Parts: sequence; structure tokens; C-alpha cells
Amino acid sequence: MAGYPNAIIHQVTDLKAAEQFLREVVGLPVRARGDGWVLLDNQTVAIRLLKGSATGRMRIELESNDPESDAEALLCTGKLKRVGNTQRVTYDLLVLPLAGPCGIELQLVRQYSEDETGIVPELETSLDWAREASDALRRLLRWVPLPFRCPARAKSVQRAEELALQDGRVSVDLLTALRALVQITPSFKAEVLREQIAGLGLDLAPLEPEFARQQGGDWAT
Repeated sequence: MAGYPNAIIHQVTDLKAAEQFLREVVGLPVRARGDGWVLLDNQTVAIRLLKGSATGRMRIELESNDPESDAEALLCTGKLKRVGNTQRVTYDLLVLPLAGPCGIELQLVRQYSEDETGIVPELETSLDWAREASDALRRLLRWVPLPFRCPARAKSVQRAEELALQDGRVSVDLLTALRALVQITPSFKAEVLREQIAGLGLDLAPLEPEFARQQGGDWAT
């Protein structure tokens, strides 16, 4: 089997112009170069430019909190031009395209968090879930800090389905979902979780054994 993906390859007729654009405008430093090629890499994205016949466009996504303002600043470099207006690709994603030299296109992307959109994603489940179980878990996960929320959502679903299968069931009920959330929650957040559950008008009594033996969960792993 071949090794891990190393770099995106883009073939250009003007190697010098393409390299200069990626260094000066995009901010990619040169990591290595050879006869007819140059590798630019910022430890997140790596692009290998090859000198030869142009083979098409390469699109690079740039994160932006304000695509319009950032586009204006980039246009002032004189190396880019607009090729379209800002588009709302999905409810949580804006994209503004700019065309650069050598078939390189920049996509300024503004991605909105679920807190900004107010839309809570559905749970990605393998078993059947009672509606009250999925609704409660989705609402309770909103108090988890945003950087940890996605892994906490996946981990709580996984744990709830494991508990259901251990009990010989192929569906997840409300109590099982809540037990899973207690188990994955860090111990220093246990009291906050109690308050959140009580705030939904749910009975804490069946969960007391879980709180009592909680060893300290982890949202992220």
C-alpha cells in the first residue's frame, strides 16, 4: 500500500509566478525545490508545483470571518480578480471565489457555528432512538463548549448505543442517553450537567448511581 497523502500537485507553465503568488499572497513557505518543481508547505497544506503544460484549476480554501472585506484586501494586491459573488452554499457556509494566476483560485470561506445559526445538528446514529432521547441529548449538548461539542456528540451517541446493546436492546431510550452523557462528562462539570438535566424538567433520581460512580469522563477522546 502507498504511503500517506503528501501534497496536492498542480502543474503550471510559469513556475516562478505560481510560487510567488502562493508565497506572497497565500502565505505558503517553500519547503523544498528541485529541477522543475517546488514544494510549498505550512504544515497544514502542502502543494507541489510542477513546471509543464497547465492542467486546470486548483482551488484553495481560506478561512475568513468577513469574506467581503478580506476579498477587497486581496484584490488590492493586483494578483486576483472576482469571479463571482458571495454564495451561501449551505445554511452554515458562505463562499466567495477569487481567481489568481496559473489556474489558482482562492475560495474565501465563512463557516458559521451551530451557536450562530441556532440550528442543532441531528445525531448520527446506528440504532433506533426514541425521539425524546435524541431531543434531550441534542439540547443538553448545547452547554458543552463549542470546540468540544462535535466529539462530545459523537462520543455520547457511541456510548449510549453501547449501553443499549449491553442491555440487549437495539434502541436507545431517554435514560440510556442520559446515562451515556453522564459517563462521558468530565467530573468537574458534573454539577453543571445536573443543573442542565434538571432544567429540562427531567428526573435526576435514576441517574444518581451514574453520578456516584463517575470516574471523570472526557468529551474529546
